[in-house]
Amino acid sequence: MRGVRLSARTAHDYGLVNIVVPESEFEDEVRRVARQYAAGPPVALHVIKMLMNRGGAEAALAGGLEMETMGFAVLGGTEDLREGIAAFLGKRQPHFQGR
Repeated sequence: MRGVRLSARTAHDYGLVNIVVPESEFEDEVRRVARQYAAGPPVALHVIKMLMNRGGAEAALAGGLEMETMGFAVLGGTEDLREGIAAFLGKRQPHFQGR
C-alpha cells in the first residue's frame, strides 16, 4: 500500500505471510500445506471459504457476524464435527467424510 518492497523475512515478521521457505523448497512446501487443507473437514472448509468470499471487508459487521452464526449452525449438526471432537478426545487423527 505504501509502495515499499518488503523482503520475505520482513513480511513474515510483520505478520503479512505465514511461511517463508527457500525457493528450492517452495514446491514441496506448497504440496505440504495443500495436503493439510485437503485433510481438513470438507464441509467446514466450504463454509469458511463462503464466509470469506461473501462476508469480507465490504460486509457490515452485523451482517458478517450473522453470516458467521449461520455457518456455525450449519456445522454444528455435521458428522464431521462429531468426528473431530471424538478424534481430539481420543488423541488421534480425524477421518472427515464431508458429512
